[in-house]
Amino acid sequence: MNKQVSKESPSINAENVAGLPRRLLAYVLDCVILFLALLLLHAIMYFLGLNPVVSGRLSAVGFQFYMWVFISATLPAVGYFYYFFKKEQTPAMRLTRLRVKSIVAPGISGKSAFLRSIVLLLPFELNHAIWFLLFPGMHHQSVVFWLIIAAFYIIIFLYLLLPLLSPKGQSVHDYAAETMVVRIKAG
Repeated sequence: MNKQVSKESPSINAENVAGLPRRLLAYVLDCVILFLALLLLHAIMYFLGLNPVVSGRLSAVGFQFYMWVFISATLPAVGYFYYFFKKEQTPAMRLTRLRVKSIVAPGISGKSAFLRSIVLLLPFELNHAIWFLLFPGMHHQSVVFWLIIAAFYIIIFLYLLLPLLSPKGQSVHDYAAETMVVRIKAG
């Protein structure tokens, strides 16, 4: 596909496909930004006495803890990626000169940005579900535990393998949202 998507964006072609190392770097940097923001948020809640786990209003294991993590970590992460995917670049993507492009329309629709965010963070959320819902005590050494952990790592492996096999460098979340990541030339 050599068609120009918008006047200010690079054309989408094989030369512009972003490589996995640069994409991973951008993702890790975005995770660091998110971690620092969430750390600040949780520190403020702690010092104001608003953290329900620390105050004992919520259990530190099981469904209550899972919901607390979902509300206080997962939803802000989804919001972060949604907001920036809609703008076609996260802060780390800007730093690493990458841009998300739709392969079916100019710009990223709200639906595509949301779907891309949800599918991108699915392994993150599966990890929470495994530890907080299936094995809340984190002391299980059963075969089932290790099979579920192995399945989780297979999913991560597929997320990383797919861009290497895809002609447009697309991962699971790119296919779901009909997007791809392109390099932006300096200058």
